[in-house]
Amino acid sequence: MDSDIIALRRLTAETFFAPDGRGRQCMETEARYRGLYTPDFAEKESRNKLKRLRTGLDLLGAEPGFEVPPEIPSETPVLLNAEAARALLTRLEAQHDAALADVLRERKGWTEYALYYAFLSMIDARAKYHLIGYEDVLLALEASVWHRGKHYINPDRRFTRQHFDGAKAPFVAVQSWLPPAEVLHGRKGGLDAFYDDLEAWFAPAPRVFARRAIRRAKARMGRVLRWGVQSIREFRPAARFPGEIKKHNQD
Repeated sequence: MDSDIIALRRLTAETFFAPDGRGRQCMETEARYRGLYTPDFAEKESRNKLKRLRTGLDLLGAEPGFEVPPEIPSETPVLLNAEAARALLTRLEAQHDAALADVLRERKGWTEYALYYAFLSMIDARAKYHLIGYEDVLLALEASVWHRGKHYINPDRRFTRQHFDGAKAPFVAVQSWLPPAEVLHGRKGGLDAFYDDLEAWFAPAPRVFARRAIRRAKARMGRVLRWGVQSIREFRPAARFPGEIKKHNQD
């Protein structure tokens, strides 16, 4: 999970999984973006995310003319199904006759979630692995600090306790790439004080300072990045597709 995803409440297995074991997922649409962002930016956001899905289809060797539905899967903190992810990796390496890291290093415009949902669309397995919803399921989009204020219908949103209390889902994103001024709006104490307040509002006891947790997360991420590519090269998923996926590719 990205370090800029913040949990607003206690989490259980039911947070992530439906009673039948499928992972919970939310689909976003341009119509929903138009209720949150300015019209031009809503169209741009939808176009960019759908383009990533089409890039995923191209990488996976989808049949010419195959299109994903005009809806966009929510990303982190949605969980990926292990069986489907292994089949995706096998398909991608077989399609290019190359290791995963080599395939992805040479191409731009992909994301892990776009590849995953492009693959599930290709094999018509989205509903097999995920319970699909169209409201906030895991990530509260409206309450998240996702883009610069100028892109929102309300450009002067203030990220107070009251703002986050209105979240309809257990997680929000506070994008780490945003300039601090976009988050703080003149608030004193800087980002450290902001994250400390978030933890005071929402973290269960015993308290662990959020800024310390973020530093640890960044340090771990640095270590992961140093050996990650080598680990990916050495990783080889199972040679066989799961039965349904194997049958689909034989067809």
